[in-house]
Amino acid sequence: MMNEINSIVSSDRIHLPIFAHNNPLYANIKGKISIFALKKINEQYQKVTHATAKEPLSPCTEFYSTTMELLCAYNIQQLDNNQGLILDNIHKHWWIQGHFSEPQSDKNAFSHKNTLQSCLQNLQKRYQEWPKF
Repeated sequence: MMNEINSIVSSDRIHLPIFAHNNPLYANIKGKISIFALKKINEQYQKVTHATAKEPLSPCTEFYSTTMELLCAYNIQQLDNNQGLILDNIHKHWWIQGHFSEPQSDKNAFSHKNTLQSCLQNLQKRYQEWPKF
């Protein structure tokens, strides 16, 4: 099971969709959230880019943000120009790296194995909660 999880996480870090490569909106989050979440955010971003004065975005109901725990088109539109997304904009259950990405000091090298095991268990638990696609 852990090999499968590690494979999925590695794949999500390496195989970025083309839309995420050069768009500054994704600069701070690419490789740090699941590809599924990245694609869902891009769907909302596309709604923003296709909105016009004649056909503006629908009023925000907060339904999408509440159910998916991702930014909706309305929230993306509210970002300042050229402001990229940050991990704090996205619920932690979409994060690939979670809270365990903090660098370890040499003094904590002994506890690194326990930390890694704890992180893998956390990741396995979160993987079970991911939506089926």
